[in-house]
Amino acid sequence: MFEVQILRCAIPPELQELRNKRKTEKTDSSVTVIYSRTLTATAMTDLDKEEITPLIGEPFYDLVLSKSHIHPVYDMSFPPALDSLLPSTTVPSIIRCFGKMWEVKFCGERRPKGFDSSWRKFVEDSNLVAGDALVFELLESTPVKVMFKVQILRCTIPPELQELINKRKAEFELQELKNKGKAKSEIIIIDDDE
Repeated sequence: MFEVQILRCAIPPELQELRNKRKTEKTDSSVTVIYSRTLTATAMTDLDKEEITPLIGEPFYDLVLSKSHIHPVYDMSFPPALDSLLPSTTVPSIIRCFGKMWEVKFCGERRPKGFDSSWRKFVEDSNLVAGDALVFELLESTPVKVMFKVQILRCTIPPELQELINKRKAEFELQELKNKGKAKSEIIIIDDDE
């Protein structure tokens, strides 16, 4: 069973503190991935209205979603370092997110161990995209059931920053055109700021 929390903000202080602590300590058999990008704010949905809770000290695995985790493949695998903590057979599991639950099938006999395509329902219902970060905290693992609590950190660019990026990209492309010998009269500039 998995509990998932969707966070639409900067990394919460509890996770940032844990992240900083992990950078200075050796990890045990749990697998961690240090985030290589800043997670920023975006609009909230109904799934975001619940309170965020800190990790509870159980083994966990975190990753930044790639295209293979979502459409069209929907492949969610866990690292070999978690193998000893997870069952070696196919068992039902539940993903929990702010009081909501998704039933998925955990496939322990495949290598690497992970979810089957039933993971897709959770991905679609949660509007997950490549770049979102997930933290899977193992709450229960028996030969007949697996339960994780999962937190989702959205990785999106705020509209104000995206506007600035687009403007700078356009300026760069304009400069490139000028450098290639295009006459200024051939270039049309549309700028609402002037």
